[in-house]
Amino acid sequence: EEERSKGKVYTKGQQAIAAGKLTPKIVLVNSLIYLAISAVFVGIVAWKVSPVIWVIWGITALCTFWYSWGKLHWNCELALGTGFGPLAVMLGMASQPNPDFLAAFLAGIPFLILWGYGAETIDQWTDAEPNWPRGLRNFGALVWRNNISISMFLAWLVGITFLSQVFLIAGGILAPMTALSLISFIPFSFCILHLEKDLKTGVIWGLGAIFLHMVLFTLGQVIG
Repeated sequence: EEERSKGKVYTKGQQAIAAGKLTPKIVLVNSLIYLAISAVFVGIVAWKVSPVIWVIWGITALCTFWYSWGKLHWNCELALGTGFGPLAVMLGMASQPNPDFLAAFLAGIPFLILWGYGAETIDQWTDAEPNWPRGLRNFGALVWRNNISISMFLAWLVGITFLSQVFLIAGGILAPMTALSLISFIPFSFCILHLEKDLKTGVIWGLGAIFLHMVLFTLGQVIG
């Protein structure tokens, strides 16, 4: 049997189409239903505040197609990170009466790095060997192809994420208490230590770290 994307701790749905459990049409319809549901809530905000949110919502929706194309063209990490980071924050900012979209974009950069180039690179690195011959071309594939340590690559990205937060705090974009999220270096350290020896354990620590980072980041921004 041809090897395909591996089932992971956080998802088991990669082979649903290949296994014949779902058709591409059903998957497309399912995604469009969720997109339509989100459009309802965006419509409410557009009606109450400003129609500008439709523009950001539309660009964010297009990130899904950009991501699929980007997996073969070296930029799926940027697509996912842009959607998870700057665009998500800008969507939230669009619900405010006097939105500062530049500040929102900058505030989303740590999430762009951590989700786009951290989490996504690990995800693609896991599947790089069977998928490289199929045309997979992204950071995860490049790390595997060049025999680079995924742990060292992740350590670099976590460091850059934290450094970006320090600059954003110093520039007044983020509240000082968002520095609470730096506590996530502890589970990130365990993730880095386990990742190449015990992938499942490393990924579990990584998931815990990335969600702890998000919770503390948000809490810090709320309390100032």
